[in-house]
Amino acid sequence: MEKVLGLIQKQINVTERAIRGASPADAAALEDKLLLLESDLSRFQKFPEGTKLVRRQDGYIDITISLKDKATLEEVKTVSSIFDGFVERDLMRVGQYGCVIQEPALKYKLAIYDRGEASADSSRTIYDKIKPVPCSVMADNVSLYLEDDVNEAKARAKAEALENKRAMRRIYSTRAYDVKRNKMGKTVVPLNPNSRSVKRVTRRMKLSELAEPMDS
Repeated sequence: MEKVLGLIQKQINVTERAIRGASPADAAALEDKLLLLESDLSRFQKFPEGTKLVRRQDGYIDITISLKDKATLEEVKTVSSIFDGFVERDLMRVGQYGCVIQEPALKYKLAIYDRGEASADSSRTIYDKIKPVPCSVMADNVSLYLEDDVNEAKARAKAEALENKRAMRRIYSTRAYDVKRNKMGKTVVPLNPNSRSVKRVTRRMKLSELAEPMDS
């Protein structure tokens, strides 16, 4: 917060000097800018000393590489790999310098996704649920958030994800039990889809549908 206050005060000083040497036509716009900066200064001065902010930039393409491999017998029991039999070994972000991938060294051909084509709901982030702190000295594609708000939103998202995993485990456990009972020739009461204890699970694309062996 102190760094942001320093940037605002610096812009105030620059704008005040510009007003003194500006023509009447330009002075009006500079005075409006000064009022906006003084509003920013007052807003950030209300925060306690040592308040931490999170700076987030958008308006660019973020590329990540997910390294996956076939799951082991123990891993295939987990929810993360029950869909396609693959587990993530590593996740890397690609910067502006790019990257080089030795495709012949891979077991499967590269699967490239464009998340921009996904639905709006699937591309939402925790920041969509947090209000940014207005600050005119930041660029148009930069937003500031209170770190406490970000940490709270992350904790809520983590709790929701954990609850979803638990719900999936219950659903798959029920399905596995039904299959076992059917194989034994016993009648199984179908699961009530309208039950409050059941959450609908949307099917996502399986990695196995895209995992094409290199020797094919």
